[in-house]
Amino acid sequence: MSNNSNQDRDVDIDLGALASAVWRKKVRIGILATGCAALALFASSSISPKYQSETRLLIESGESVFTQPATGGQPSADPNNSVMNPEAVASQVEILKSTDLLRKIATDLNLASYDEFDEAASMNPVSQ
Repeated sequence: MSNNSNQDRDVDIDLGALASAVWRKKVRIGILATGCAALALFASSSISPKYQSETRLLIESGESVFTQPATGGQPSADPNNSVMNPEAVASQVEILKSTDLLRKIATDLNLASYDEFDEAASMNPVSQ
């Protein structure tokens, strides 16, 4: 019978006492949390990145015979005469964001053979 009374005492938790104990230690908890956050920030900033990339984008005004002014179908001799309009830049950006282009690049570079790009390779049985 005394065994049941021990189990009943183990289950009872005084939430008020727990909250007041946490409140009494709030400064210590705050310092510990701030220290852990600072340590995590330092550790993440000191680790060198695994991959770095650089992108350079050259957008030329690709005038065709249909978009040139009426100069007899010949391109302008002055290369500084080209005016870059926002529509030309936007169209080139949309081409770069194309899913088909990304798929072709991934196929050409055989990215599926790298573990970093294969989601199934890094999954554990639970997440699968």
